[in-house]
Amino acid sequence: MLEASPRQFHPLVLVPVAITTAWLLIMFLAPLSLPSGSVTDLSGSVGRVDNANQTSKMNPFARWVYEGGDVNCHQKASRSLYVNGNEMPYCSRDLGIFFGMMLGCMFGLYIILDLKLWYILGGLVPMGIDGVGQLLGFWESTNPVRLLTGGLAGFITGIALGFIFFAIEQAIEDRRKASAQAKARANGSGALGGGPPGAQRPEEHVGEKHGSHKTQPDGLEGVDHAEKPDYGKKDH
Repeated sequence: MLEASPRQFHPLVLVPVAITTAWLLIMFLAPLSLPSGSVTDLSGSVGRVDNANQTSKMNPFARWVYEGGDVNCHQKASRSLYVNGNEMPYCSRDLGIFFGMMLGCMFGLYIILDLKLWYILGGLVPMGIDGVGQLLGFWESTNPVRLLTGGLAGFITGIALGFIFFAIEQAIEDRRKASAQAKARANGSGALGGGPPGAQRPEEHVGEKHGSHKTQPDGLEGVDHAEKPDYGKKDH
């Protein structure tokens, strides 16, 4: 069975949905916030700053986004998409990953899949094959293929994020139920007479309230009912 739980709304999964959606919107808002045609070629290498001369002239918001892309993405112009005449801060494959993550998290709002190895590989392997084949020179990939393979990898990543937040949600719910059950047991034991040590139970007073006599020790059972001498009468 692929689904890890019945289909229902999982509110905590809204957290990764909100984050991934906001991040994807930022990818488009950054180039839109800059003058058209002001960012044309950011080609560089991953892990180092290559475009400080361009990012230093941007507004603070766009600068923050593009500097992140400068360090974490190669930003090759031929492998990137353009918005408002400006190169986007991350390449097309990364953009596909971000988009797929958002969709995967949205999917997890109602459907939580049990993480199986075969469909995890199904999401990640196509991107690996396309990237490695391109790196080794067997072919030159295209932006649509990069978007698609990145989207598949991002989708399975989004499903995994949804599963993680679903597990957190279940743990919180299980803890709440356990606390409620413990409280109910405590209240129940108190209602059955589980008071402090030395306290008399209500049934110990029942006989006194109804006027019933206490049980006498052995050999004295008939004392209370024995005839008493009547000193008020005289013999005639």
